[in-house]
Amino acid sequence: MREAQQPAHCSDVNGDRKLGDIWEANFCQLLSPGTLVVRHQKDRHGSAVYGEVQPDGRIVWRPSPDVTAWHGRGITTHHEIKHKNAHRGVMFGLEEYRLESLVEFQIKSGQPVYYTIHDHDCSDGRLGVTNDIKHWLTQTIESLSKEWEDKFRCLTWRNGKRVQEMTVFWHRSRFDYLEDVLDNIERAARRTDF
Repeated sequence: MREAQQPAHCSDVNGDRKLGDIWEANFCQLLSPGTLVVRHQKDRHGSAVYGEVQPDGRIVWRPSPDVTAWHGRGITTHHEIKHKNAHRGVMFGLEEYRLESLVEFQIKSGQPVYYTIHDHDCSDGRLGVTNDIKHWLTQTIESLSKEWEDKFRCLTWRNGKRVQEMTVFWHRSRFDYLEDVLDNIERAARRTDF
């Protein structure tokens, strides 16, 4: 049987958006029953956005995380979802402008934002379909924004165009397993002592 050909990185914006949509949905399926979610890119043709009302009543739109989850007992998390593999097998990157916008969102919302990654090297590559929680990693934007291991320009999509953007990188050891993080969040959501 012939193996499916892997598309070149950043070669098809619509294909990449469709793949991103699938993995946002797959992330939501890993959450506990009863969790409320909003997928901010669902049925959109562009990036997820939030609006900030200005003193004059205008609304300024800015990039937002992809998914918001309400876990119960007032615990809300926001997630920037990526379906990718590690650069050189050990480093995960994010465009610097996206990191800055996620930090800004976290500060303004007062709620935790996570960079949540499905490592497709663990499940048959970019076009693999296995959704195993053990293949997912995550870390808070707050933690990641304090320090990174490397920074250089990379090919990416921005406003539907293929461009070079400054990208920051973290060693995969900086990330926690999503399963452990969700277990901790769910335990906190079930607490009755506060």
